[in-house]
Parts: sequence; C-alpha cells; structure tokens
Amino acid sequence: MVHMAGTRSIMVKEKTRAAIRMPVQVSSVRIVSNLMAMPTPAPGRKAGRAAINRYAEGWMKMRLNARAIALAGTIVATAVMLLLGILGNLGIYEGAVEMMIKWHVLFSLSPLGIVGGMIEAGIITFVLLYAFAWTYNKLI
Repeated sequence: MVHMAGTRSIMVKEKTRAAIRMPVQVSSVRIVSNLMAMPTPAPGRKAGRAAINRYAEGWMKMRLNARAIALAGTIVATAVMLLLGILGNLGIYEGAVEMMIKWHVLFSLSPLGIVGGMIEAGIITFVLLYAFAWTYNKLI
C-alpha cells in the first residue's frame, strides 16, 4: 500500500466482510468546519428557527481584539508614511506628499520629518482604530 503525505488508512468492512484499505484525506479545514457546523436536528425533524438563532448568536457576539486591530493599522500607517517619504524624495507621488505635509504636523521630506510623520501617523491610527474596536465591542 502506498502512503501519501497527509493521508491515513482506515479499515472499511463491506457486506462481503472483505477488508479494503482506503486512503482518507485529513485536512485541518475539514476539522475546523466540522467544529463550526450547525448542530443537526433529531432524525425526522427539521432544524427549527430556535436552533438556527442559537447558531447565529455565537457569530453575532464575536468580539474584536482591539489591540490587535490597532497594532495592525499602526504597522500599515507607518509603512505608508515611510513609502510616501521615500517616493517623495524620488519625485514620485508629489501630490500625495503635499497632502501629507498639510495634514501631518511632523511630516516632511527630511529623514527626521519622515520618522516624525511615521510616529504621528502610528499614534493617530492606533488611537482611532482602538476606539473603533472598543466601541464595536460595547455595542454588540
């Protein structure tokens, strides 16, 4: 028998009582989807509205990780400011650089101004996204 990566063999007995080895794919996607599957009703009964509502309530009350969202946004904002600073010094995206200079107090095309703009954008983004996620969690 040939064993493939990610498979395992199980014994399946048929009506003839002959044992046949069949490879079965084991995937984490199937395992996770089975854990999240809606509970099945008793045999002969349809899933009632109450069972569906209980299933949906678990997804409706999912809370956001405010710190993780704020940190992810901060990383993106600082990377964009660094990119704008570099491209502004190369003469590319001058319109966007002009807007950032108007909107951010610390941003300029000097190396110190780029770092200052990155810090300023990171702090503003962290505060706004953290407040958004905190408010969302309070409302659900």
